[in-house]
Amino acid sequence: MIRYLGSYSVGGLMPTMVSMLAGVIPRLRGQLAGALRVSGALAVKLPSLDARIAAVGRVSAALALQPPGVQFNIAANASVIATLQAQLAIIADLEAAFGAAGVEAFVYDGSASAAGGEISGAIGTGLPGGSADEHIDALILATRYPDTFTAMGKVFVQ
Repeated sequence: MIRYLGSYSVGGLMPTMVSMLAGVIPRLRGQLAGALRVSGALAVKLPSLDARIAAVGRVSAALALQPPGVQFNIAANASVIATLQAQLAIIADLEAAFGAAGVEAFVYDGSASAAGGEISGAIGTGLPGGSADEHIDALILATRYPDTFTAMGKVFVQ
């Protein structure tokens, strides 16, 4: 039997994913803000830091120690910033896609041989508010395993 669930946005069909990303965004933004503060602090203090490194170099030569790798830290911090910015850009693209509305959701439970007729009966005269002659696109996800269907229900609206 096929059952109409309603009209959703893309994100409305995946509430678990939307919630998960909503929890990740503040953490990533916080990490980015921290990395930018470190970057700013290193950039502002570089002249005095250079003098300190030179002094440490002189002392370390006398003591056979290695000076700290400040350039590595700056490069590593820049890499962290670039990675966080890329992750936030991907999430922003997903958030934009989640807002796309007009997804008509149906759920089917029955034999494979009856699925075509059930689907045709449900949308053969058009999607809700549409007509039989309009073009539609569909994505059909199907499984024969009840546990898999239960798992799908945790990701997608049922």
